[in-house]
Amino acid sequence: WGHLFQGRYKALLVDGGGEYFSTVASYIHLNPARAHCFDLTGDELSDFSPSSYPCFLQPSERPDWLVAKRVLNSLGFGDTVAGHAMYRDYMNRRVFEIAHSDCPADADKAWEEIRRGWVFGSETFCIKMRNEADRTATGHRRDSHSGGAALQHDEATAERFLKKGLHILQLERAALEKMKKGDDRKKVIAWLIRKNTCVKIEWIAEALSMGNVATVSRGTGEIESATDGYLLELRLKISEFKD
Repeated sequence: WGHLFQGRYKALLVDGGGEYFSTVASYIHLNPARAHCFDLTGDELSDFSPSSYPCFLQPSERPDWLVAKRVLNSLGFGDTVAGHAMYRDYMNRRVFEIAHSDCPADADKAWEEIRRGWVFGSETFCIKMRNEADRTATGHRRDSHSGGAALQHDEATAERFLKKGLHILQLERAALEKMKKGDDRKKVIAWLIRKNTCVKIEWIAEALSMGNVATVSRGTGEIESATDGYLLELRLKISEFKD
């Protein structure tokens, strides 16, 4: 029983730039540590043979399909004897952090986003993936793929972000209908919802009285690309929201 035999596997779109790829790779290799599958104070992560991690340290033991170079390079280590030693030291430090954490699952603040989300990366990458998801899903019902429960969860999550956005900007929900469809404050709330949920863009357009999906898509793009002025000020202000 468990994730291997029940339900769908975890599929995460990962930004290949920055530290996102290496963060996910380390998250996977540290699964045995978080689950306390070995003695964290006496043994090493490399002693846990079901993991592919030991093969990263011993190239001769790697199966042909295991490509370790990209993971090692993403951390600044080479696929060399010296690089393997640095990787071992790095992972041992991470195991130490978990072993001495009050909540091992939260030892790294990025892990929450990995566990809960379907896309992990920079704001630009996440917006791009959500736009692509909207384009691909046009004409299809999400609940036909993920079930009504998933759809309800998406909308409940979006509702929470909507309420928080209204609170931060000191807006009443009833005032949305009287505001311009393309009001900047609506744009930034739409941006917050799209950044943090999988809800349909049509839901956002209706909830914020923005008219149509084009207004939402264009408005969130303007918020994302803003580098100065009022739009950037709004984005920074609403980005302080912690779920």
